[in-house]
Amino acid sequence: MAMQVDQKWKKYVLLLLHKIGRYTKQQKLFVLYLFVLVFFMIILPVVKISPVDPAVPSRLIFLISGAFGKTAFMLFISLLALIGWNMSFRFKNFVTAYFGFKENESLFNFGLLWLITTLYISIGDTIAIFTETTSVQVTRFGYNTVLLLLLV
Repeated sequence: MAMQVDQKWKKYVLLLLHKIGRYTKQQKLFVLYLFVLVFFMIILPVVKISPVDPAVPSRLIFLISGAFGKTAFMLFISLLALIGWNMSFRFKNFVTAYFGFKENESLFNFGLLWLITTLYISIGDTIAIFTETTSVQVTRFGYNTVLLLLLV
């Protein structure tokens, strides 16, 4: 059973490497950028909240924690669509058949990145309102790092 699972993973990895091997240098760089972006969005906390009372511990809030609700959901749907568009020919054919975007692939990438950046900036605005209306200290290192990646 374990040998069969190992063979399945090996076949999948070789297929993925073969598929990526056919990409242009620009496409490879963009796919690498997408994976780095998703990694940092999942791993880094968006905000660290430190109450004024030193007896109360600080809290880290991650994008996948559900604290950002519908915004995080739309952000991840857009990220999945962007990764699917750049990694799967079947997904690209599906989108092209039903929604168009056949003439300019870069325009589709730009549109989804624009949507993701806009959603992420709205999260930052929410955090800014929170810091102005309460007496807690907020650190936004994770938010600023991902926003920098998005703006680059």
